[in-house]
Amino acid sequence: MSVVCEYCLALKFKDESKGMCCLQGKVKLEEILPPPEPLHSLLTGDHQKSKQFMRNIRRYNNAFQMTSFKSKQVVERGFMPTFKIQGQVYHLAGSLLPLRPDDHKFLQIYFIADPDIQASTRCSSVAQPIDRDLIRSLQDMLHSHNYYIQSFKTAIERIPADTPDFNVVIHANKVPVGEHRGRYNAPSTSEVAVVIAGQQFDKRDIVLHSRDDNLQKISELHRSYDSLQYPLMLCRGENGYAINISQVDPIGGTPLRKTVSCMNYYCYRIMTRRNNFNTLLRYGMLTNQYLVDQYAKIESERLAYIRNNQTKLRAENYVHLQDALQANEHVNGIGQLVILPSSFTGGPRYLHEKSQDAMTYVRNYGKPDLFITATCNPNWPEIKENINTNLSPQDRYDIVNRVFHLKVQKLLHLINKSHIFGPPRCHMYTIEWQNVVATCAPAGVYINKGSDQATFSIQSPNEVEKYQSGRYICSSEAVWRILSFEVHDRAPTIVHLAVHLENGQRVYFMENNIQEVVNNPRDTTLTAFFKLCAQDDFAKTLTYDRVPSYYTWNQSSKTFQRRKQGTAVDGFPSKNGCSWQSLHDSSQQQ
Repeated sequence: MSVVCEYCLALKFKDESKGMCCLQGKVKLEEILPPPEPLHSLLTGDHQKSKQFMRNIRRYNNAFQMTSFKSKQVVERGFMPTFKIQGQVYHLAGSLLPLRPDDHKFLQIYFIADPDIQASTRCSSVAQPIDRDLIRSLQDMLHSHNYYIQSFKTAIERIPADTPDFNVVIHANKVPVGEHRGRYNAPSTSEVAVVIAGQQFDKRDIVLHSRDDNLQKISELHRSYDSLQYPLMLCRGENGYAINISQVDPIGGTPLRKTVSCMNYYCYRIMTRRNNFNTLLRYGMLTNQYLVDQYAKIESERLAYIRNNQTKLRAENYVHLQDALQANEHVNGIGQLVILPSSFTGGPRYLHEKSQDAMTYVRNYGKPDLFITATCNPNWPEIKENINTNLSPQDRYDIVNRVFHLKVQKLLHLINKSHIFGPPRCHMYTIEWQNVVATCAPAGVYINKGSDQATFSIQSPNEVEKYQSGRYICSSEAVWRILSFEVHDRAPTIVHLAVHLENGQRVYFMENNIQEVVNNPRDTTLTAFFKLCAQDDFAKTLTYDRVPSYYTWNQSSKTFQRRKQGTAVDGFPSKNGCSWQSLHDSSQQQ
């Protein structure tokens, strides 16, 4: 990795995109400092117990985590160098103090007065044996350096002894609810505060009750979501992703109106940088868990947008919408909620659409001549020379995926540009992740398979819930998606054509624009084709499925426009279009 980003000093391969690491300077985050001792030596291999620590790194982190990691982990027989989960991921938090004196768990352990009893409780909280002396030294380190531990202890010490119940709040935005942001800049207000019963707080704030049996779900958008779950990775209590992180001007550094997305945030975090310890990339299997956790957060954010807008956006056939309004039906009873759309990568409609695209190529070109599989080899020198000596390739899926992505692009260049098999007429590929890997890393190229899914039935009409419950996410896929690498690619372009009866097209509406949709329905590709034929003599000579070969579809104006480049059409000298052999389309119902 010989290229250094001029903005964030990320190390990259020469053919990687310039904006992959920091959006060319628009993303600028506070760097995570190297950890204090003994953690630093344990991670670099300089500690006598480093190997034992790294083999059991997730157990050690579990002994110190302040929230519980709730998900179904997939454990397969034999060698499994990846971390994989099925379904959704939750971080759960209990009360600050236990109901029973001898029942301390998670965050509650930090408030045991005797440090030796505290260390013994941590050792007994994990299923497999761990080194008690190492636990004690790491425990002392966290008590000395972790901001949240210190803040919790300080807050509790200030509470009068006769106070029966209280709450401790970690503010999501470092600002009390209802107050102007400019009035409360750190350190003028505490980010961790004791509140009385009934006091208002932001819905994303973490509210920890003094004593109860209830568990609460921590918001993925809270800045302490990561540090409470991964205290050994973020041992000072460093902030994680929050929705109010602004992009900055690359030159002046002034904040921009646009915010940093969750994907941009974690893509920045997993970059190797010059003269930087790269803390998050040194934790082996715990890093793998962290990556899966963060991609689940990214995907959940996207699905939440779809789910939240389903209560507003509805769909119905145009003719049925007309009839419903004429019958004075209530808007809430018209149409169906919008389901998981084909634009959502990895969803069932997305995969179905890509399969239909493949069939379009077969219909126009015949069966494919070549079916090529490329699998990543973790022993490639580009991988081995860019990871630390005390780590293995399965500990650095960021490097494995980046190298494999470049190899795939090189392979495509050889086929499509260098024509090693002759000039190609079309191509399509997809990335998949293998279940168990022994000598090759979990990435490959099969057609339109996509991510693994569990096979079981869920009695729910909500497609978002069905998708989340059935999906699998492994470390390699998480990195691939965080880095925004494409899962599918194909050429030439395929235009999806709508097919429907008269006034039977699908329309989308909300309560505030339903009359406008009924009075002025937007054209589909089919209705626009009829209008095109009414005014264009050449279009009358074409069947519907051949129109995209000579006209482009303007999505904003919902009209077909003649192509400006291509082969002149015989008999129509003023009309330029591509020959039938160079562009093809699919005719399928949306």
